Amino acid sequence: MTLWRCCHFKMTWNLGDIKAHTQGYWPNDKGRFVSGKRCVSGWTAILSTYQQNYLDKKTMG
Repeated sequence: MTLWRCCHFKMTWNLGDIKAHTQGYWPNDKGRFVSGKRCVSGWTAILSTYQQNYLDKKTMG
């Protein structure tokens, strides 16, 4: 992971900007995100999962 990408993830998360945060993921249907026992494929599905799990900045921690 590049320094830019690492900073991008941290900054967008801290701002509570889910859509900008997920822009750091590969924008392709073959991209995958694994968390616990769940695997989500595709950028659109990853964005949707984030939006369902993190409704606002407060739920993001």
